[in-house]
Amino acid sequence: MEEANQAQQKLIADLQSQVSDIQKKLDGATPTHPFTYSTNPAVRSQSIKTILWVDDNPKNVSYFIEHLSELGIRVDMAESTSEGSARFEAKKYDCVMSDMGRKEQGIYNSTAGLDLLKIVRAKDAIIPFVFFTSQQAIDSYGQQALNLGATGMTSSPTRLFGILNVG
Repeated sequence: MEEANQAQQKLIADLQSQVSDIQKKLDGATPTHPFTYSTNPAVRSQSIKTILWVDDNPKNVSYFIEHLSELGIRVDMAESTSEGSARFEAKKYDCVMSDMGRKEQGIYNSTAGLDLLKIVRAKDAIIPFVFFTSQQAIDSYGQQALNLGATGMTSSPTRLFGILNVG
């Protein structure tokens, strides 16, 4: 069963890589949703080696973190805005990833990602900051996130790897 799972993960990774390559070729095309991916040259030209990923439910992104690790990218996880802020303060990262809503201190905060974005932007105006979140959150908070300096937003795993410019 484990071998089948690994083979399936390799197949999915290969498909994501191929779709990402196609998407890069289509970058001049209009996206299907205005906030689904970034054409920001700061992300496209930068070689990402370290990511701070803030998500209150890390098991939901464990596959992506494993795949990034296989590509040689180190990912540090934080489960709250305060933990993410502390990690960002203590260490240099090439990119910050975040979900939008998080349960923090027992209370659901639908804009926790925006709170983190404000903290990060107060300390670093140019680091790529990407939201990997639900389409509903993108629809609700996408424009606000862009106004605050988000680099990109997506709910698509394939587009996520395209935004990060990794295979």
